[in-house]
Amino acid sequence: MPGRHADRAPEMSTKVTLIEKPDLGRDLRRRDAV
Repeated sequence: MPGRHADRAPEMSTKVTLIEKPDLGRDLRRRDAV
């Protein structure tokens, strides 16, 4: 998931995104479950 944290490690970027945008994380998880 490229973004403004793309310069960091991918797993770190995901964690930061989930912390900053918990709703987005929930949405992504919902999409994976479907």
